[in-house]
Amino acid sequence: MVIGMAAVLSARIHAPFTAIFLVCGLTNDYTLFLPILVVCLISKYTAKMIYPFTVYSYSTSLSK
Repeated sequence: MVIGMAAVLSARIHAPFTAIFLVCGLTNDYTLFLPILVVCLISKYTAKMIYPFTVYSYSTSLSK
């Protein structure tokens, strides 16, 4: 569940290290740091290939 939470956040905002430290900080457990790192990097680049916009860069004027 923790790894999935980090992967979704990383894919959505295209910021894997932010997702890693937020999730590890919320759970107060850094034992899953390396698996979370791998999953976050994979999810970020997969999301970037599918849809290049993040929640911060998307504009409704771009979709028209």
